[in-house]
Amino acid sequence: MSRLSADHQDVPFDWGAAEKLAAAFRAAATTLESQVPARNTMAEAALAEWQGRFADEFQGRMATCADDGRRLAAAMRVAAGQVGELSDRASREQRRRQDARDWEYHERHKSAVERLTDDLGLTHKETPPPPQADPPPRFLCEAPQVVRT
Repeated sequence: MSRLSADHQDVPFDWGAAEKLAAAFRAAATTLESQVPARNTMAEAALAEWQGRFADEFQGRMATCADDGRRLAAAMRVAAGQVGELSDRASREQRRRQDARDWEYHERHKSAVERLTDDLGLTHKETPPPPQADPPPRFLCEAPQVVRT
């Protein structure tokens, strides 16, 4: 039977940097979303007196630009959520490691009477070992769309 052992290293995670990154993703998404209507208004003004093949191409490219902006903003919001999830998982792992350290300390510092009652099966209250680590997260993302003009 293998002996359980606590991980004595803290989780190497920078919660402050993660929050800043998630906030930057959300801010960039908001900026992108707020620019789409203004750009569309300017494009409509330009197209009011513009006709022909190049006007049609411009209109198509503006539609692509607006769509790309919305999709990029949505992807940034997803990324912000994923950074938040990673931060939550790191926090849970840190608590799990601390619980494991506490359990290990308790097991190592039991009195002789506690050890004897454990060995004889007379212990009424067992301290369960800490839970196992969560499985690593799996984040899926959509494949980029290639638009040919």
